Amino acid sequence: MPPSTPADPSSGGDPRPRANPVPGAAPRPPAQRYGRHLLIFVVLVGALLVAVAAISGERGYLDVRRQKAQLSRLRAEVAALRDENASFLAEVRGLRSDPYVLEEIAREKLGYARPGEIVFRFQPTDPAVKESPQPEAP
Repeated sequence: MPPSTPADPSSGGDPRPRANPVPGAAPRPPAQRYGRHLLIFVVLVGALLVAVAAISGERGYLDVRRQKAQLSRLRAEVAALRDENASFLAEVRGLRSDPYVLEEIAREKLGYARPGEIVFRFQPTDPAVKESPQPEAP
């Protein structure tokens, strides 16, 4: 039998003639097609690895988002600490220079009084202890 050639429909072979992708060009050998497919596969796998590393790797997208969230939390904490520090500085300034602040602390915390004043001290009541009701007389 002769080598396979494009057969006409009456010979029982493939009725479709094989056309070259480029007119006048010789068909590519199978090894060249295999190499091209391999190159495309390698490039796609490399691109996939680069994309995964860019998203999840060190200094990747997810890491940058996590660090930005931490930065905003730390900035809020620093602002709160600055406010607290300012209030402490105002309190220290008052203790150093304002005699009324010193007098208030001496009265409340130390129990001091001016000469001639009477200080009343009350025992704190315990809400857990209730007074028992008085028995009724018959």
